[in-house]
Amino acid sequence: MRPPVETNSGLSAVLRGVVADLQHASGADIVSIFLYEEATHTYYAPFATGQPQESLLDSLTDMREQLARYLTDAEQGKVPDELGVHQYGSTAWITVTRQRLIARDAPSEIDSTFIRRYQVQSTIGLPLLAGDRLLGLVYLNYRSRDKAPDDSGLKELERRASAAAAVVQAVLAGAERTALEGLARLTGLLTAQVGDSSTNVKELRRLLSIALADLLMASNLDGAAIYQFGSQRTSLELVTAHLRVAAPVRIDRPDHSTSWEAALSTTVSAATAEAELHPVATYALGHAHEPHGYLVVLSRDRLATVRRAPPTDMMLKAGAELIGGALASERLIADLENSNRLLGALGDMNSAMLQPGSTRHDVIDAVVGHLTDADVPEFDYNFATVYLLEDGEDQGVLVRMAAGAAATAAINATETSKSAAGSRQSHSRVPRWALEEDRALAEDDVLVHVAQAWQPVIVGPFPAGDRSDVITGGIPVPATWAEVPVVRSDGTVLGHVLACLIGEKEQPRGDGPPFTLAGEVFEKGGHKDLIRIFLPFGTDQGRRASGVLEVGYHRSFERRPDWGQVEALRAAAAQIAGAVETARLYEDARRHAEQLELVAEISKAIASSIDLDQTLRLVAQNLSRLVNASLCQIALLEEDREGWYGAAASDLEELWRRQHAERTQPSFVFDVLDSGEPVVIDDTASSSQVDPAYARAFRVQSLMALPLVADGQPIGAAILAERERHRTFTPEEVQRAQSLALQAAVAIKNARLHALAEEERHLQKDFVLIGFGQWGQKAYQHLLTLKQFFNFRTHVVEQDAPGARERLGASWRWPWCCWDCSCLRRSTGCCSTFSIPVRTGSRLRRPALDRVGGLGHGLRLHG
Repeated sequence: MRPPVETNSGLSAVLRGVVADLQHASGADIVSIFLYEEATHTYYAPFATGQPQESLLDSLTDMREQLARYLTDAEQGKVPDELGVHQYGSTAWITVTRQRLIARDAPSEIDSTFIRRYQVQSTIGLPLLAGDRLLGLVYLNYRSRDKAPDDSGLKELERRASAAAAVVQAVLAGAERTALEGLARLTGLLTAQVGDSSTNVKELRRLLSIALADLLMASNLDGAAIYQFGSQRTSLELVTAHLRVAAPVRIDRPDHSTSWEAALSTTVSAATAEAELHPVATYALGHAHEPHGYLVVLSRDRLATVRRAPPTDMMLKAGAELIGGALASERLIADLENSNRLLGALGDMNSAMLQPGSTRHDVIDAVVGHLTDADVPEFDYNFATVYLLEDGEDQGVLVRMAAGAAATAAINATETSKSAAGSRQSHSRVPRWALEEDRALAEDDVLVHVAQAWQPVIVGPFPAGDRSDVITGGIPVPATWAEVPVVRSDGTVLGHVLACLIGEKEQPRGDGPPFTLAGEVFEKGGHKDLIRIFLPFGTDQGRRASGVLEVGYHRSFERRPDWGQVEALRAAAAQIAGAVETARLYEDARRHAEQLELVAEISKAIASSIDLDQTLRLVAQNLSRLVNASLCQIALLEEDREGWYGAAASDLEELWRRQHAERTQPSFVFDVLDSGEPVVIDDTASSSQVDPAYARAFRVQSLMALPLVADGQPIGAAILAERERHRTFTPEEVQRAQSLALQAAVAIKNARLHALAEEERHLQKDFVLIGFGQWGQKAYQHLLTLKQFFNFRTHVVEQDAPGARERLGASWRWPWCCWDCSCLRRSTGCCSTFSIPVRTGSRLRRPALDRVGGLGHGLRLHG
């Protein structure tokens, strides 16, 4: 007499007891039981004796296929009125009709694969009914027809099947209660405390460990483990586990084509095989497409996956959702802390960038210092570089300014003696490629593409590999992947790297790559081992970005960018753009103030000088200072306006003062004087207006010529030249220099008038009478008459004739020392002419000569 089946045991134990009881009562060679879930039309919990346990999975598959065919035909109205076993199989027939199946000649009445495989001669199928509810099926298979029960034996078996159905119903109801109670405990445990701000990571692990124990108790499973993704989603990390052996602490996925569930099951199965524990189910914690982690449950029963009661399976799924919610809450708290930390870092960066008096270089130096700060995980980059871009003279784009910082020795960098402005480091390492400023960029360079398209780009290491080498995790916005070439300046292609272009942007280059990487910079900077993010910044997205931010990691650190870092960089880029624009405005204001101060200083200096030579030199020196030119030359028109001569220069003045040109000679100076407008020549070598001899003599590569206009008449020209490089003088520089040139022209004109007056006064004061003969005495009478109207001095000298010097003897000096006209009477000798000396270095102008010539006949002038 066998003891009755215990209903307070687990479902597996109860079903094993039912199978053993029916086998003992029926004497069947093979006894199997399958439970049925009416709501989902699912067969589950297979148990059998007399056949291999592994074959039950195949039996479940055959049964599900039979029922699926019947349900499909039923929906289409193809099911015959009288259903037969041979039409859909014995399982579908019993399930639909809920009648017992007696096949005393099984090979002819059923003729299934199972019958043939196990040589079954007779089969009895009994439904397990609890009222109108079908709970499952029982099969009794005999290899000998003689063992099959008679009618009285069938009644006893039906009674035992009814009793078994009652036991199964009780067990399922108990499993449902247990699942609900366990779920209630989990809900109270994981929702009431995890959200508390005082709950830290250690406390969360403790709560999850308790929850895991409750799940195992309610589900009658033998082990479980919870894993969550690491920060970069490159691995699964153990949170807590209940196992007889140590669970793997970290789960890696070498083959990215393998799912995380498969990688988790394989790794855990290998670790627990010694304890005869087998993973039977894996549940995603959170969203299925991007979970926070996984719950893996284990059992010593390999078929536990299909033997769980539906309420237990629902409890496990609900428990996984609760655990996922707890991890999500903890992750949310961590994200909020990270956000606060990020906002704090952005605030510190902003404060460092917006220091009073900060220039653009100060700003970008502060940026790179903060983007390599290990205290902020979002900004803990191995290197950071900021490029400020400007339009070049050849309509291309160039790197006007650059700043960089490297936080690891793996980056090819150089040590600097002073730290970056606003940096928290006591010293600074600058990537070598960040030291190159005023660097022209190719039109398809990555910096040009990022700035013009306003498109963030992530560039992977060399050679091109898997996408996981470029970025980890998903990208929630459209992205384009492409292999871009590394090209030297001579066109040689070194290879290709994989790049991710974030966002939908129009690609103007057609089928070619969206951009290229500069081969020389790539090789010199060691970029083949770098993963780099390029991000544009600026204040006007309708124009090219004013700069590009470059950050990244060395591949040896096994860290890759993620989307969160891209978002953090976008927030930083907005602040960088504002700070750079503020610094630019400050530089402009300071430059304008310095220019105004310089103009005032120059105007004062020019106005304070009345000497012509001094005025010309002041004009030349200060005009070159005003626009930072290498050389300034002043050319003045001659009196007849038919030629010009070099008057003064800020450098090479002696050579310039020997320059002279007539109207018959082509010269840009005459072009300026005739048009009255400035002339700007970017390349003197290719200009027909510039004499090659002039360009060679003064090494002039670019120039700007300004007219010097006073009282509406040009009096000369000012030439501002660049000797070190080709330069395009901007309209602002032309306007600024022209305004000062107008003041200079007035000052030069006044100085010239003063010089002329000085020369005339010099003529009026210093007359030299050569000889005092007949004509000299007549001239002397005229001088006496003129002396009544003008104040001048008269000098009388003897003709330098043979013996004159000996005759004068010691009295030679008296004519130059005596300034009284009465002394002239002591002079003897005869000369028909007298001369007028002119001061060294001065020019005697034609009007003065005309006035002197009117004093008498036969005057001979000596300069």
